[in-house]
Amino acid sequence: GYMLAGAVLFEALEVTTNKNKSLFFSLSIWALGFLSTAYFSWWKSITDLKYSVIFLDYNSPTVLLASVGAFASIHLIFRNRAEGTPFKITNYVGRQTLGIYLFHMIPLNVIAALVRDNFLTINPWIYFSLVTLLTFLVSVFTVSIIQRIPYLRAICP
Repeated sequence: GYMLAGAVLFEALEVTTNKNKSLFFSLSIWALGFLSTAYFSWWKSITDLKYSVIFLDYNSPTVLLASVGAFASIHLIFRNRAEGTPFKITNYVGRQTLGIYLFHMIPLNVIAALVRDNFLTINPWIYFSLVTLLTFLVSVFTVSIIQRIPYLRAICP
């Protein structure tokens, strides 16, 4: 559902604004969703004195904002990409996005579980940035391996 909402945002932005404004707007939505998820998750955990995932849930409006903004931003970046060495990495990751999307919850839950005990002592901006980056890197690496195995390739296209 979030991919569809992101596609609708992308289409609306592409029709109504220029490329730079569209990218800025979608990146702003992504940042707002990410930052509000980090802040409200930290706030709720501090308030409850235990790790809280209420704002990390798929039904959370902050996750909706981050997901829709991310989809539109990534789509705009890849649509307007150029050729050259820096874009080889983005093109490579771009071809793996469906597999990453399908697989990311496994490393996300494992990584979050590993650092969950220290959640209240870690700066929330570092915590969420670290968990996001590690989840992304582990997902890309794992999907890249899965795509090289003939029978498993169909699982992560």
